[in-house]
Amino acid sequence: MEFKREDVIKSIKKIIVPYLRTQGFRGTYPHFRRNNNDNGFDLLSFMFSRFGKSFFIEISVSYPYREKYSNFYYSKNKSKEEEIKRINVVNTFYRDRIKNDKDEWFDYTEIDDIDNLINDCLNKLKNQISWFNDSKTQKELKEVIGVESENND
Repeated sequence: MEFKREDVIKSIKKIIVPYLRTQGFRGTYPHFRRNNNDNGFDLLSFMFSRFGKSFFIEISVSYPYREKYSNFYYSKNKSKEEEIKRINVVNTFYRDRIKNDKDEWFDYTEIDDIDNLINDCLNKLKNQISWFNDSKTQKELKEVIGVESENND
């Protein structure tokens, strides 16, 4: 069966978005965020290929209120506060992708059931959500982007 992008989006909204809400994420498809406990945001976005029937999920963490090491940039045409209200993965320098078993893209060209693909995405996403919450991961991520601690800004 051939699926269109709209079919995939509908399935994402039906299966993944409710889960994101239970995990404290706000926003509207395709960009979601939640405040983390360290004056920053956990970010997640869905992005489709313009060249084929595939998409990926990108994640990041940003600390836009920090002057240094924020992992956040914004347009000079808007204020920083305006951009923080609309922050998403695109506003970050360092990001990661939730990958399927083959590569970074979830391909829907040759599948029989779109909900099975989206449930597979959800399972991989659940692993990454726990990655967001893991204190060891948070420490490693802060080291990568140069954040030492709240008191060292």
